[in-house]
Amino acid sequence: MSNAFKRITIFTFRQLLFPDIQQEVVLLCAEKNGQGPEGIDVVELNGLEDLSLQNNNVDKRIIFKSIDHSTEKWTQYYLTVNEIKLIRKLRKNESLHTLGEFASVDVGIVTGMNNFFVLRENEKNQASLNGFTRQIVTRSAHLGGVIFRESDWRTISQMELPTHLLSLPDIPFHELPKEAQAYIKIGESNGWNTGYKCSIRKRWYIVPSVWVPDAFMLRQIHRYPKIILNQSEATCTDTIHRVRFFKGAKGKLVTAAFLNSLTFAFAEIIGRSYGGGVLELEPREAERLPIPYEYAESLDLEKIDKLLLSKDIDAVLNITDRALLQDGLSLSKKDVNALRQIWKKLYRRRIERR
Repeated sequence: MSNAFKRITIFTFRQLLFPDIQQEVVLLCAEKNGQGPEGIDVVELNGLEDLSLQNNNVDKRIIFKSIDHSTEKWTQYYLTVNEIKLIRKLRKNESLHTLGEFASVDVGIVTGMNNFFVLRENEKNQASLNGFTRQIVTRSAHLGGVIFRESDWRTISQMELPTHLLSLPDIPFHELPKEAQAYIKIGESNGWNTGYKCSIRKRWYIVPSVWVPDAFMLRQIHRYPKIILNQSEATCTDTIHRVRFFKGAKGKLVTAAFLNSLTFAFAEIIGRSYGGGVLELEPREAERLPIPYEYAESLDLEKIDKLLLSKDIDAVLNITDRALLQDGLSLSKKDVNALRQIWKKLYRRRIERR
């Protein structure tokens, strides 16, 4: 359809135009007069008032870029012509793999009512539900590094955060222990069984699809995406994605290979951003992210984990970009620096829309 227009200009706004809606608004201007498509560009304005200030000078500073009919979002057109050329060249690089070649990404557990199904340590004990819960992680903030250990789960559990998922046997109500029956009756007295997800189940108090993933993955991202190797017995709610590695794939290599400026840049282009500075990756989008998997052997995941826990992502990228992109993919230092700038440019643009 875009080929029907000579030029397409997308006006975006740094300010959220509707205060009660955390969603970016754009103004699309498509010009049909003239010969052949010249391309597309994005003009960034502060707010609606800037539209009235626009004049012919706008056209003079717009540089139209050729349109790529791929599944990437129009976010890529915030980039310069040279940056877009680099992204398109790397998309065709046969040395790159996608995450989906090594792992499947699935949503976390949808309980239908976390207030009932996800308990704190003291709540579990007070309800006498020992033996009827499973370990769970409910917030991405609890996944600070790239390795989640059993000790990490115990730490957040001892902080009296919700870390226990109700996991009852799938049997008739009257066959359940009295303690479980009593807890279910409390839920019903609060009307928690009437919510949509609970009401469509055969037994509303049985949560489906409870399995422990090989790794976690951030779903809603503030600064950068990552995979977190799961060395605990915990699963997660749907605020976090669950990752299963395919047979033969090495989880440590996938986790390490994910942390680089190239993958970060593509995440900003493939994912979707919302008002409030959030980048979201749905499972199928995450599986399309490129990773330089076979070059991750030399990386020390324990060292990377410690750096991330100290919030030093630039130190991590200095290590991983050199090993994965320069030494591995044989990219020039100039291209590697350009990829990091692409990621930072799109990240800054995203968080400005809070």
